[in-house]
Amino acid sequence: MSYPKKHAGKSGGPKYNPKLSQKRRDKLIALQQKEQLKSLLISKFLQKYGKVKGNKEFIAREVNAILKSGKITEQNLKALEDKIKLRLAIEDKAPSVHSQLSKGSKRSGGKPPS
Repeated sequence: MSYPKKHAGKSGGPKYNPKLSQKRRDKLIALQQKEQLKSLLISKFLQKYGKVKGNKEFIAREVNAILKSGKITEQNLKALEDKIKLRLAIEDKAPSVHSQLSKGSKRSGGKPPS
């Protein structure tokens, strides 16, 4: 099977199908940039707040929501970060089952609570 040749864009940029209209090409480029921004935001928030199970899905959902709103401003990004911080702070403050068991066993002289 033979595929059509790809042509280099202006100034050696990305290769696009020359049959696409300029409007469609611009729309595809905008979509590609939006996906790159989404990926960047998710990876930055994961680096900053750790890779705990469930955090990635939550962060991805919140980033998707802000990108779907269409308005990506500094204020919206700060609000997104605050929302992520708030959720993770609540989860961090909630005692885990493991820590509750450890506290219970220390108080009872090494015996688990009955």
